[in-house]
Amino acid sequence: MDEQPYLPDEDQLSSVLKTELSDLPPFPVIVTRLLELTRDQNGSIGELVQVVETDPAITARLLRIANSSYYSFQRQISTVRESIIVLGFHEVRRLALNLTIHNNLVNRSRGALFDQLLFWRHSLAVAIIAKKLADETQLVDPEEAYVAGLLHDIGKSLLEQHGKISYSEFLEYFDDQPGVALGEEQRIIGASHDVIGALYASHSALPDTLVNAILFHHRMVPADLDRQSTNLVAIVALADFIAWSHGFGSVTKSHSMVLPPYIQKIIDIRKLNLGRLVTHMDKEITAAAEIYHFQLPQASELRVSLLRLNIDLAMNSSQSACMSAEPGRKQVSSVEGHGLMLVPHRSLDRAEIINSTLRELVAELELQQVALLLVDSKERQLMLQNICIAGEPGTRNCQVGFDLNRSDAMLGTLREGQVERLAGDCEVEQQLLSTLHSQAVTLIPVTGKHHVVGMLALSHGAEVELAAELTDILVRVGQELGIALEHAKLLADSCDKAERDGLTGLPNRTMIDRVLAQELQQAEQNNQSLAVAMIDIDFFKKFNDTFGHATGDAVLKLVGKVLRQGTREGNFVGRYGGEEFCAILPGVTPEQALNYCERLRHSVEKIGKFLERRFEGQCITISLGAAIYRQGDDERSLLDRADQVLYKAKQTGRNRVESIF
Repeated sequence: MDEQPYLPDEDQLSSVLKTELSDLPPFPVIVTRLLELTRDQNGSIGELVQVVETDPAITARLLRIANSSYYSFQRQISTVRESIIVLGFHEVRRLALNLTIHNNLVNRSRGALFDQLLFWRHSLAVAIIAKKLADETQLVDPEEAYVAGLLHDIGKSLLEQHGKISYSEFLEYFDDQPGVALGEEQRIIGASHDVIGALYASHSALPDTLVNAILFHHRMVPADLDRQSTNLVAIVALADFIAWSHGFGSVTKSHSMVLPPYIQKIIDIRKLNLGRLVTHMDKEITAAAEIYHFQLPQASELRVSLLRLNIDLAMNSSQSACMSAEPGRKQVSSVEGHGLMLVPHRSLDRAEIINSTLRELVAELELQQVALLLVDSKERQLMLQNICIAGEPGTRNCQVGFDLNRSDAMLGTLREGQVERLAGDCEVEQQLLSTLHSQAVTLIPVTGKHHVVGMLALSHGAEVELAAELTDILVRVGQELGIALEHAKLLADSCDKAERDGLTGLPNRTMIDRVLAQELQQAEQNNQSLAVAMIDIDFFKKFNDTFGHATGDAVLKLVGKVLRQGTREGNFVGRYGGEEFCAILPGVTPEQALNYCERLRHSVEKIGKFLERRFEGQCITISLGAAIYRQGDDERSLLDRADQVLYKAKQTGRNRVESIF
């Protein structure tokens, strides 16, 4: 391989690493051979079998994964060749590459600030996203994008294991800081992780395109960098940004993510199907979590990630407004104006965004009253949501509708984004003025990224004219408020999706764990009763084996619907995993818990008998195991008892309820 023109001299690392670069453990031979097969369009099954079988440990883990519940094959896979035929050449090559890199480069160190399992989760997420981006854009080979994503942050792992200052020690230096600045690595450690990773990759004779992707994924690319490398860098940089923004960071400390402007010139982000991308990422990373036993980000982590992105957006997009003083008028400084624009981004909770923004506007600008109206597109009307009145501690919640089509001023604000003044020229304007107890109202557009989503209504006297500088600030606050409300909706949708099972629509394991922890805390603190029930579809494997996975999915959806319909308000049911479901029943007696379980069992049995002809004598039934909370229980002990009696129900004939109270 030619000498890499963009890399610094290896001698610079003598003060950074405990040993010379040449003395570091090299990439395992199996990795370089697997990478060669990536680039070889004519790579054969026999070659891949030969490469994988050189490492018995990798072979054993690969076969264990191939026979796991994730793939759910009907017969046992016993050889590497058989796994390639069933799973596909590229899938087996990726699994072998993942396992080899994980086994050789990811070490679990208890108590270390640099959590290498978290780092591995991030690497997999970036690899998965990069491959999908490459598929969507056709800019680079998807398999090469996957490898680049997998290795892009390898310098952090090398520093943790071989650095004179480990990456954990570097993070400890920032323990009291709000985030980790990437530029600090050079100052504290002596070299940044991207340079160390690229030098190691180059020394290991990896392809230049991969070396460049590792080196430049946080940097501006040189003008003379070859097109293939530039495209690959852009793919990895965007994948890295998406992973961080979804809570898949490589460290627990946060840092500001920036997308260099050159990326938009290479990838038209507006044309990407982001919904499909995120769905694919969720599916693949969930499967990886089962293999490597790491946790997926909780809803709170998603909120923190989106909040940081919101703040960065506000800091970059908001502009200071310098105001001139006039006698008898509130003077607003540029600092106050800038501060008001940040108010909507202090939270990702919709109600708090609205309340805090209205309160700050009234307090800082000495206004009489501010109201928020939002568009209800289904009803073709404006809905008065909240009113904040000077002197009152909070805001008033309202739900009053106003016909959009009956006021030219309202339509002007919504369609053109104009600031309009209402003085009661028509019936609907008079209705709004009466509701707000105002002589006149000025409407300020609340603008999202693409269109007006509502308006701020400022109450004032009939003869009062708002100063131009005050109006400018309000327009900008309206823009930030619109963006913040859109982000809040995005978060709410994302959190709901993150905690919902995609097949049945029921809450998933993540939400089950969260709700159970909350209910256990309530039960302990308030001395309340609590029951859980584990639910399993009987002979589910037969449905898959006999009728195929599509029918199995249909059965899961059917049972999920019956369980949802049979669960009353205040109780909770979700899909625990596979064909198992879990119900959480706060405040119930043992008798009520049994009645609930019997009601569900009977409902499933009834519809199962109805569908028995469709499934050729195979009747859909469920078995249930119920347990009551005991003092000192945690989530695991309570679920374990429910699982034990569920097992008893299945061992004693199925289609029955067993309990332990």
